[in-house]
This record gives sequence, structure tokens and C-alpha cells, in this order.
Amino acid sequence: MAGAEIQTITIEGPDGTEDVARVLSVGDYRIVEASEGTRSIEGGDPLGTDSFGLGQAIVTAARTGGEILVAIGGTGSTDGGTGMARALGWRFVDSSGTELPRGGGSLGDLHAIVAPDDELAVSVTGLRDVDSPLHGPRGAARMFGPQKGATRNEVAVLERGLEVLAEVILRDLGIEVSDEPGAGAGGGLGAGLVAFLGAQLEPGFERVAELTSMDTAIGTADLVITGEGSFDAGSLGGKVPVGVARIAAAAGTRCALIAGRIAVTAEELTAAGFETAISVEDVVGSEAAVTQPDRSLVEATVELIRRGGY
Repeated sequence: MAGAEIQTITIEGPDGTEDVARVLSVGDYRIVEASEGTRSIEGGDPLGTDSFGLGQAIVTAARTGGEILVAIGGTGSTDGGTGMARALGWRFVDSSGTELPRGGGSLGDLHAIVAPDDELAVSVTGLRDVDSPLHGPRGAARMFGPQKGATRNEVAVLERGLEVLAEVILRDLGIEVSDEPGAGAGGGLGAGLVAFLGAQLEPGFERVAELTSMDTAIGTADLVITGEGSFDAGSLGGKVPVGVARIAAAAGTRCALIAGRIAVTAEELTAAGFETAISVEDVVGSEAAVTQPDRSLVEATVELIRRGGY
């Protein structure tokens, strides 16, 4: 993107180890990608990982002024944004006043939220990729927890923690976050941004498409290939591939999908605007898709072109 500058900083990753994140400055915007510093960790602890590193990145972004855009998604945590808030000085305590352990697994014991003495004064917009509520069948834990390695029992623990978090946010802060569209995005990060930073949530794809003039680029193409790691029911709720397909349809451009795995019907794919779709797992198998992603993607692309007659 012309005129953009990237600042790389050291932060804590979702498991507390050192990681890095980048802050992108474009004009008056400071853009932070939530997945940087909160990304999934293979073999990690779904109950203990948190979004603390994202909070550190937001603090860095705030130092240079401008509106902060947080791209929500791709996180390995389900903590309702509490890790992010801890980095900003917020405290989460149990009935004895003891600070809870980090991560979504402890939120079922949440008794009170303690605001920092000096709250960060900054304008924040959360760019959500789904419209999921914080909890419930389509919420952060039940819809996306299994993708992050959570077992059925762990999903239940995370779900209860998010329910309690919403109750305490409403009681202590006077903010209703449970049913906010996108509150469940990024492991509940959407709710955390609203509650602890006063953020507005909006569909992220539309803002990114505007900043990058995506409609113009797609309108000059013969074929658009878009993709995602796991294309499932959550994807149909507003993730990037569906937005790309929508713009392509308006421009009369053909659109195809490559995803690591596909968990929706052929009819749903067609209705979303994809004339051809292919799963990398179906082409090379699940093990190769994970262990040899570069080769696997090439093979899947070749198969996509063959099937679609491109």
C-alpha cells in the first residue's frame, strides 16, 4: 500500500513467550492485526492462551496518534479480550480479590473488573470478519473453540467463562456485549474492544476493500481466486472470501475458492458466489496439508484450474 510504514515490535505471544507484531501506519490510521501475537499454537493450551500481546501492540499504536483499526480474527485465544485489557491496566479478580490466571479458562471465577487509574484515550474501530455473538451456539467458544484445539469439555469451560464475563461487564461497566454483532470474533476479542476501549465494531472486509480499491482491481480481472484455512458456517457470516465473491459477482468476474478444508454444502458455496471450490485436504490429505502447505497449495491450485476449466 503506497505511503504505508510498518513498525515491528516485541510482544508476549499467547502462551507468554516472546513474539513479534507489526503496526501498519497509513495516513491517519494505525492498523493492528489481532492474529499477530495471538495466533494459534500447535499443541497449545486453549484455556490458558490470551490476547495480552495485542494489548501491547495497541499501546504502541496509540503513541503516534490517529485512529486504530484492529483487524479481528485468526487468534489462538478465547479470552474475551481480557488479555488485551490486562496490557492496558485492567484487572480481573475473583471473589477474594485475587487476580485471575490469564486465559479464558479462568473467567468462570470472575467476580469483578477493576479499571485502570488512567484509561487509554484512543479512537478504536474493530474490523470484524464474522457477526457472531459472544456466546451461544454461534459464539466464540462453541463455534470457533474446536478450531483452536479445544475439547468438548474445554469448550464448555470457555463458554461459561464468556457468559460470566458478559454478566460482569454489564454489572460493573454498564455495557451489554453478549449480542453485539461480532462480539464473538477473535475469541471474544470483539466484546473486549467494545467494553475496554469503547470501540465500534464494523465489517472489516468493507473497510479493507475501500482502503485497497479492491472493486477496481477485481473489475479488471478475468478470474479471482480467494481462500481461507477452514471454510465453514462461520465463513458464511461475513469472512473475506464471501466479501470477495460478492464484489466479483457485481463486477461480472468469475470467482473460485481454495480452502484448507470445506465444511459447507455445494449449494451453500454456489449461493455465496463461488463457481468452483476445492479443499486442500481433499486433494493431498489432511497430514500433507498441514506439514507441506506450500506444495499442497500448488497441487490444490492445479486441481482447481483443471476442474474449473480455467
